[in-house]
Amino acid sequence: MERKFRKIQILLWISTVSATLFPGGCFSCSNTSGKPINEKTVKMIQPDKTTKDEIIQWFGPPQSIEKPSGKEETTVKEEKVKTMGYQAWPGGAFSPSFESSFELFSSKHKITEDHRIYVYTFTEFKVRGYPFGGGGHGLSDKLLILINEKTGFVEDYIFSKET
Repeated sequence: MERKFRKIQILLWISTVSATLFPGGCFSCSNTSGKPINEKTVKMIQPDKTTKDEIIQWFGPPQSIEKPSGKEETTVKEEKVKTMGYQAWPGGAFSPSFESSFELFSSKHKITEDHRIYVYTFTEFKVRGYPFGGGGHGLSDKLLILINEKTGFVEDYIFSKET
């Protein structure tokens, strides 16, 4: 009888602790950076027709603007943020590689000092936990737009969506 009573005490204790730590039986948290990128708007981009001003009107100011020299003109305050053990950048995906962005366009375009890449990113990471398990998922959208500052027109763009 004492053994049965002990089991009930343990189960009550576990239930009380779980209810205290996880009201409703679960917890969740999320972290986002950047603004969501509308895919319908991305499809409106037309190389040699869409202007730099239209891009800024549709998507707002870019998180960063890259120059061919490898230097970056930052429009958003860049500060590293620790998130779930990864290095994340506001408005950027995990561990970005800014040096290689022009390489993505160089096979189709002759890159000059007049070119800039406008960078737009949106990252969202959600974690949901339960008293005895849980999981998380994330998504990352990145839009790179090659703009000729001299002409004011978009020459090309790359959009990637990862879930």
